[in-house]
Amino acid sequence: MSLLFNGFVHLGLILIIALVTLGTAISFSMRPGERKLGILRTLSAATTFFVAGNAFAGVGATMLHAADMSAAAGELTKIITAGLAEATVPAILGFTFLGLSWLLVAVGMRRQH
Repeated sequence: MSLLFNGFVHLGLILIIALVTLGTAISFSMRPGERKLGILRTLSAATTFFVAGNAFAGVGATMLHAADMSAAAGELTKIITAGLAEATVPAILGFTFLGLSWLLVAVGMRRQH
């Protein structure tokens, strides 16, 4: 249960920073400005670092759990595969929001020129 809670906490952090990034991108698309673009760059970097950190934490947790298992090879393969699949969730969530955000930045750039 604590692993599930920890996963929600980490995804919640990514979701919060990604939503702030998306909100700033929406604002930029409506009223472009250099200041907002600078903020978007730093928010995007923060989102990327949160995603990478959480994805690597998922891979690390999977490997740690697999190392503690004394299961048969087939069962261990299932555990590792499922864990690595779960470790991609932060990347899917974060990078989807980043893609949407930068699509809106492109709209704002178009409106700016």
